[in-house]
Amino acid sequence: MQTKNYTIVHPADLNNLVNTHHITDSRRLLIQVFSGRAEYRFIVQLQAELKRYFKEATIIGTTTDGAIMSGNVVLDHSSVLSFTQFEKTNLYTAFIHHKDKDSFHTGTALAHQLAPYHPNALICFGDGLHTNGERLLNGLDALLNNTVIAGGLAGDNGHLSQTFVFDNNHITDNGIVAVGLSNPQLHTVSHFNFDWMPIGLDKKVTKADQNRVYTIDNMSAVDFYAKYLGKKIADQLPKIGIEFPLLILRGDEYVGRAVLEKHGDGSLVFAGNINEGDSIRFGIGNTEIILQNSTASIAQLQQQGIESIFIYSCMARRRFLGDHIDNELRPLQAKATTAGFFTYGEFYHTRLLNESMTYLALSERTDKIALEQDLSQAATVESDHDLNTFQALSHLANAMSHELNSLNGSLESKVDEQTREIFTQLYFDPLTSLPNRSKLISVLSNHHNNYLLLFNVDRFSQINNFYGFDAGDKLLQSLALLLTQKFSSVGTIYKLPSDEFTLIIEERERFRSMTSLKN
Repeated sequence: MQTKNYTIVHPADLNNLVNTHHITDSRRLLIQVFSGRAEYRFIVQLQAELKRYFKEATIIGTTTDGAIMSGNVVLDHSSVLSFTQFEKTNLYTAFIHHKDKDSFHTGTALAHQLAPYHPNALICFGDGLHTNGERLLNGLDALLNNTVIAGGLAGDNGHLSQTFVFDNNHITDNGIVAVGLSNPQLHTVSHFNFDWMPIGLDKKVTKADQNRVYTIDNMSAVDFYAKYLGKKIADQLPKIGIEFPLLILRGDEYVGRAVLEKHGDGSLVFAGNINEGDSIRFGIGNTEIILQNSTASIAQLQQQGIESIFIYSCMARRRFLGDHIDNELRPLQAKATTAGFFTYGEFYHTRLLNESMTYLALSERTDKIALEQDLSQAATVESDHDLNTFQALSHLANAMSHELNSLNGSLESKVDEQTREIFTQLYFDPLTSLPNRSKLISVLSNHHNNYLLLFNVDRFSQINNFYGFDAGDKLLQSLALLLTQKFSSVGTIYKLPSDEFTLIIEERERFRSMTSLKN
């Protein structure tokens, strides 16, 4: 297999591209289109031009928040056309327009179309504003659980207004397109880098429905952003919200969730599901850690004989890393030809990710070549005053968050301990550990139809006077134990002041059977 990438600005540029580079049409030619223009008319024209020159090839395309071509970022409304010529891999496409709001049904419908071809890998693009990526992947997993899934949600340069996906014959702003790669010998390697760090204290989602969050800590989602990030940030939601994701602990890993839509009732729609009861924290990036971990992940490709790498990375990652994004992309280009786009959500097997970089590395070669690691291409970060300042502040913020969490946990533990102690002192007799008179009074209203028996030790004061108070205490403790053993199955024993006990009978029939046997 071989991948070649080209850029165009206008659909008419395709004529010169085809004639200059002599690209041959084929049933095993995959054309991925990463459009920098989220305009329906432009896509219709580009689609028509592609079909004019490539009648047999498989075309899948998406609008973007920037394209990736040969290790570089392509912006300014340019579009990247990535041509991958397979030798032994068959291509099967599916296109589905959402018929309802549940993306799970879309996922299962797409899986039904492609499952008969037993694809090794699936590249899937969904519109970025209406597709619930998490539900979509759950639907795909129902039939394609052994298939490597990659791709992502379409972008529109951060406008969050309208996104498109398309294939040879269809275009939609509310659906998905996918291509299945079927070849038993196709070698695949997929990976993702996240590395966003949680910051601040844990907060609880108090009302949510799938990917729409209404309240966090009993305040509207918008008010939550305003309280902790400032009103200026909240007013700019959803556009700026994708740079300030919520992090949720799933198992032992954090996943990010970026804001896609703001509603008048103060609720926010996120790129993936957030459940009621989830504990969330804001996420913050650290450029140095992100790039260091990216370098480490490339080690997976050292002996794989990879021929092409497709990258699907989050728009927030590009915007956060700025000029340093090239330092993450170029080491991959050093291993094989790369192409891809910046998404509104990344597909990684059955997981929807945000703020991450995912890649799908492919090879049709059966022999794996040992590739020497080119450390000169490793992702590095040069010393930069603003970067150093940010790193220091992010480290400080996280260190303080850790201390606050530890302090909060310690305080909660102490409060719980003191509360239990006060409760015990208030409602339990210290000598016998039985509930006391205060506890009895607090529950009497719940026992209108029950019986109460009173126990009194005759001449108890004489025992105290003759044998001493220690002996009297031991007698009361023994009596408490005896009454509990005899009557705990029929009711509750209470210790009253001095030498008195009382029993509230809650199981009358059992109490009658006990007394009748004795009689």
